[in-house]
Amino acid sequence: MGPAPSRTGTRNHSSNMTGPRRSAGFTLVELLIVIGLISMLAGLLLPSAGGALGLRIRNASRVISAELEHASQRAIATGIAHRWLIDLDTQRYRTEQLLELPPELTEGLPTHSELLDLAPPRASSEYTPLEDGSGRWRRLDDPEVRIDEVRIGNIQYRDSEVGVTFAADGGADPAEIWLLDESGVEHRIRVLAFTGEIKSEEATRE
Repeated sequence: MGPAPSRTGTRNHSSNMTGPRRSAGFTLVELLIVIGLISMLAGLLLPSAGGALGLRIRNASRVISAELEHASQRAIATGIAHRWLIDLDTQRYRTEQLLELPPELTEGLPTHSELLDLAPPRASSEYTPLEDGSGRWRRLDDPEVRIDEVRIGNIQYRDSEVGVTFAADGGADPAEIWLLDESGVEHRIRVLAFTGEIKSEEATRE
């Protein structure tokens, strides 16, 4: 019989097959690191993305619309005219009602009877803040959204105080309130004159 064939080559090949090999995929530690980085980036980008999509300005529009609706409904329920007042310089707003003030009596009487005014003294009236929370000066919660402009009829306001009046019969000043966020997205809130209805919509100023 001839010599037995050598198995050295076979053993070497087997040894190479069973040796330690690195997996082609991610290890658990690497996967956790990637997930952590994605979470951090999402936390940084989502607020900006939300502003770009108009989420913040829509939320602010809902708040303002609710304030206007409250003033309108309260005017009808109480039979007293109400006003939603906004200070565009400080970005604060509140709700007021029109109250009659006691008449001012003239001190003393005229010396001549022909100068005596027999008509009853006229009562004056002025808007005063409501006693509940809506009568306090407040601001929008989101500092990136501002009330940029108010239009009453054909008159535009970009500063100082301006009010939107709601009558006891349900009518109102024809008004537009324009909101603007830091990304340039605009939103319009309209108050219809005859019905006092509040409408909110995305729009672009001309």
